[in-house]
Amino acid sequence: MGNSQEQSILETLLFRLDSSDENLELVTIQEIDSWPTGLFDTLCREGLLAPTAPSSLFTCTQCNDPHSEEIIQVESPPGSEPRLYIQCPSVGRIRVYPEELRQWILVPEGWAKLAGRLLGISGHSQADIPGRVWRMGVGNLGRVNREVLLVRGLSWVDGQSVETRIAGVTNSTPPALVLPQELPNSSLLCPIPLPKVLRFVDGEFLLDRTMLDFITASWPTVAPAYTRTKVADDFHMSEDSRTAVLHGVSYVLTPRQAQVVDVLYENYKQGMPELSQERILDRIGSESDKLTLRDIFRNSDAWNTLIVSGSRRGMYRLNI
Repeated sequence: MGNSQEQSILETLLFRLDSSDENLELVTIQEIDSWPTGLFDTLCREGLLAPTAPSSLFTCTQCNDPHSEEIIQVESPPGSEPRLYIQCPSVGRIRVYPEELRQWILVPEGWAKLAGRLLGISGHSQADIPGRVWRMGVGNLGRVNREVLLVRGLSWVDGQSVETRIAGVTNSTPPALVLPQELPNSSLLCPIPLPKVLRFVDGEFLLDRTMLDFITASWPTVAPAYTRTKVADDFHMSEDSRTAVLHGVSYVLTPRQAQVVDVLYENYKQGMPELSQERILDRIGSESDKLTLRDIFRNSDAWNTLIVSGSRRGMYRLNI
């Protein structure tokens, strides 16, 4: 069902959609030029791809060892419109044209809307956990009406906390989780791996209904009892939050540092251990655009011990 080349490209895009590597979310014009006619136009029309900033790198194809180099701008003569080049160690300077740097980005919201439409979901897709979970509405799947969500990144470092949060806020009927990738060793009750059911046929997206029926046939209609993320036993805070103890080590905190720890701890207890720096600073009422968490924890033993980087750039969590 479907062209094998188109299906292979579709599965590759779904793999990249579920990757924690932000660079894999980008699709270059060189890739697109190798695709079958019509596939790119359909992806854009469905909102699955969107234009983004031009690439700052270009892959050399004029030597025997393909490599990517930074773009160099040259004004020659001075005052003229800049020309673009890369420097190849073997060939030397190679001209690059602006249209060769065009690229597009995968849009998770678009994939959620597409899946919702194909599944016949009533309701509108909306982000529940930004960048990770989209509530698509309610659909009849596995013999009952149940909430349907698109979820990405369950295999990431914080994937378990995302799964726990989903379980903690749903009703007695387990939700259907539409996933960009299959998770073979997962304990998820009602997963729909898109690579198994999504097809591209004659220029349009379709669902493999036979496979979908097979997947949903054994789904439970009532969820087992869920519990929220267990709070770490070896982490404690004083009543005024000015002292934190982790693994028996005490950290004396300034008032502003204590606010940061409070914010991260409350989110941890709700099943979301990671927050972006921007969100944390907003929550503690920072009025400076230039202030960073590193500034707040400057010369503090808590930095990189109690407060550590998360699974993605710009994300932070408690080391519990």
